[in-house]
Amino acid sequence: MRFFCDFWFAAKKATTKKVNKYSKKVPNESVKFKNDPTQEKRSENAVIAYTWHHFLNNPTEPNWIILFPMTKAAVRAMDTMTAFVNQHLPQLGCQLDNFLVFGGSKRCWTTYLTAAMDPIRVKAIVPIVLDAINFVKFLHMQYRKYGAFSFALSDFIDLNITMRIDDPNMGLLTQYMDPYYYFDRLTMPKMVINAAMDELQHPDDTYNWWNELPEPKNFLLIPNAEHSMATGLYEALPAIAAFAISKFLDKPLPQFSWTRNDDTVNAWWAYSCGINTWDNNKPRRDFRLINTDIQYGGKCYCGNSLANNSLCANLASLWNSQTIQPTVVNGNRTYTISYRDFNPPSNGTWIAYMIDFKFENPYKLDMDMREYNRLLKEIRNKRGAQFIGIPEDVEEFLEFTTDVAIWPNTYPYSPCLGESCGVRMV
Repeated sequence: MRFFCDFWFAAKKATTKKVNKYSKKVPNESVKFKNDPTQEKRSENAVIAYTWHHFLNNPTEPNWIILFPMTKAAVRAMDTMTAFVNQHLPQLGCQLDNFLVFGGSKRCWTTYLTAAMDPIRVKAIVPIVLDAINFVKFLHMQYRKYGAFSFALSDFIDLNITMRIDDPNMGLLTQYMDPYYYFDRLTMPKMVINAAMDELQHPDDTYNWWNELPEPKNFLLIPNAEHSMATGLYEALPAIAAFAISKFLDKPLPQFSWTRNDDTVNAWWAYSCGINTWDNNKPRRDFRLINTDIQYGGKCYCGNSLANNSLCANLASLWNSQTIQPTVVNGNRTYTISYRDFNPPSNGTWIAYMIDFKFENPYKLDMDMREYNRLLKEIRNKRGAQFIGIPEDVEEFLEFTTDVAIWPNTYPYSPCLGESCGVRMV
């Protein structure tokens, strides 16, 4: 997420002309835990997993849950911004008591919790690539799709957390840290952004929580993007900037609603790909960009090898698009599409599809071109810049999608329970 946060922050400065702050080192990593027998340096998921593991064994110590100090850091960052502006920038003539908070991955978790803890000051949020809400159900559904768990959860799997899904202490843990249990506080505008080929999560994880998230809310699922959003930056930035500006100017957003069933939805589509060679080549309901098939079967069945032949790029599940035309139903423009509009998925695969809407943004501001050009120069000097860029229409459009429909509505594996969920990775 480093590229995404750096460039979005700079682009946000250039486009919104508002006071901005970027909080780094949340959590403050790498970390060594005094009671850790391995004394290894942990970061990102490894930090979160270790603190969860400690809590599962010591449920009277919720202060160990790392998401709490991460949230406190965000709240204190807002305090610091307000104090700094009041003391050093009186010419602005503002109290700086309204905030739009955004963050990706673990910082997305913090975004939700910060809004839940400080809903008076947080006026809007942009949570990015956290679809693992309603966490216990998320893990159970992942097992039904893969017959195992994603390699991206390895830090949790290494500590046997996936074998404790149904532990009563896991239920207690999720009540503390899962945004799902704070939905009643999340009544501010929300623009939720997810990656359709996320190696950690699945494009249909919204089934576990979206309908229960309070309005107002908007959703954007970015095709052909994985968890880091390196390939999704180009599409996400304009939509986020347009959403932010509409909130800053207190302007209304376009409204639409959708229904999902086995017969309707989409303008983007993709086919699953993945097999478990360790289980008689049983197929997975797998739309990730990256998997570990090569580690079990000796080759990549859905694309090319990566990372010194330790991972596979799932090129067979890349998303495609087509234009669809509306019909008028009861005076409303209505877009409908069915799995029947595509080539049927071959035996042992699934098709995912969704509708994508783009609206011209009437609230766009003039970009600071000096900042924009400086940003482009910085990007070109970054390692991995071939995957990303800052679009010139950085605030031209509001973009939203529906969530996905997947057909057939089946799963390759039966539910697991407790320790039987195991620690296998794919």
